[in-house]
Amino acid sequence: MEKRFVFYRDVEMSEDWPEKIRNAQAETTYIIAGHQYPRIRYGRERSGRPGEIRACHDCAVLPGEFHVPGCDMERCPVCRNQAISCGCDVEGRRI
Repeated sequence: MEKRFVFYRDVEMSEDWPEKIRNAQAETTYIIAGHQYPRIRYGRERSGRPGEIRACHDCAVLPGEFHVPGCDMERCPVCRNQAISCGCDVEGRRI
């Protein structure tokens, strides 16, 4: 079966990706070691100020949105390292 692509926010992506972006916005926290932490929004990874005005190069979210779990740009809210490879144990991790 041939993979289909769509344009969403002027970015070409797999036809199932826009739904993943929308679903990621509903997951606002991660539970790590029994504590709830707010996820870090795109563009606020370092200084707390909004970042670039273009979409994330990996998951295509816009500044101020939450990355799609598994995005290589998402930062862990505890250790601030790359969420997909840090050692923090996120309960129910989909990353």
